[in-house]
Amino acid sequence: MNAATRLPALLVAAALTATLAGAAPRTLTASGVHLVSETRIDTSGDGAMQYRVPALAITARGVLVACYDARNVSVADLPNNIDIVCRRSFDGGETWAERQVVARHAESDVPELAFGVGDPNLTYDRDTGRLFLFHIGAPPGVGFAGALPSDRPDDRTTLHPWYRFSDDDGATWSDTVDLTAQLKEPGMGGIIASAGKGTQLADGTLVVPYLYRRDGSNVGAFAVSADHGRTWRMTEPLPGTMVDEHKVEQLADGSLISNARPGVGAGPYRRTATAPGIDGPWTVPVARLGLPDPGCNGDILRVDPDPDGPRADWLLASNPASQTDRTHLVVRLSKDGGASWPEEYAVETGPSGYSTMVALPDGSFAVLFEHTVPDSLKFVRFGLDRFE
Repeated sequence: MNAATRLPALLVAAALTATLAGAAPRTLTASGVHLVSETRIDTSGDGAMQYRVPALAITARGVLVACYDARNVSVADLPNNIDIVCRRSFDGGETWAERQVVARHAESDVPELAFGVGDPNLTYDRDTGRLFLFHIGAPPGVGFAGALPSDRPDDRTTLHPWYRFSDDDGATWSDTVDLTAQLKEPGMGGIIASAGKGTQLADGTLVVPYLYRRDGSNVGAFAVSADHGRTWRMTEPLPGTMVDEHKVEQLADGSLISNARPGVGAGPYRRTATAPGIDGPWTVPVARLGLPDPGCNGDILRVDPDPDGPRADWLLASNPASQTDRTHLVVRLSKDGGASWPEEYAVETGPSGYSTMVALPDGSFAVLFEHTVPDSLKFVRFGLDRFE
């Protein structure tokens, strides 16, 4: 859909309605466009002790694909018994297909050989239609902070960057592909793709934000592929050590903006950096006072991919709007490429955590996030009229 046909849909006013699991769906429509809805797509205790860490993508055919951790026996991070599960929607998020296990904690019947999985990131190649699911490969007893430095794919003392891919909108998935040899250097220990999503640049380059441990500190960088995922490389790191899980978007002028969860000791605000291209040079990430954050994974999304569109410089950002607690999830709007964030939409006033966003074909947007009372994953669809 081009900018001219999207604009009217974005300006139609609407009120928030909810369609929780088990309730009959309710929708608001105007000119045939669904404006705002809310759906709980999974609830902890139904098949696993906890569901969290959402990733979200939409394919060229309009299929929504959500992947997330199924923490089977405890709520702890890796090392833990975690599967990655997937649910798909064919109607814009109103209903979701049955849960599918994509990657299992126990790929081996021998416990000491069973790698753990978790922290999904979905990155879609619009040119080929291939959907990548990046995640951790964790040997027993090895977590992010305690993983030893190594770049060997067979090393059982470190974490490994793995992925799977789907060429049929998430219906089936490939076997595991190990990127350890391509992405890790000898000094890298723990490594994770930032949970949520990556992006694709205007020239087709795939970009996946990564976080890794080196010399006792967290380092942010990007896995990059210029050949649609056949080969990957790791960029030079973002300057400094004050970032944690981070996201990236390309702006209308071709430059890039990084939006990061503040690292330990970085203060209660998200940190942003910019660069003329993916290989930098990146500015030093600075605290963005308009984006308070308690230390939680969030997201950033460009509103209009058309560089000549009327909203080419508009961005959305999602995270809990608190300096102390994971609560009050908001989506904020910037109309100047991330320089300021004067408007916000309160998605959830209660406890809420990790979030990720996509743009939908009708010009609306969606955010999938952790809602912790009750413990569930919620999908909320909204239009920019929520801000105006």
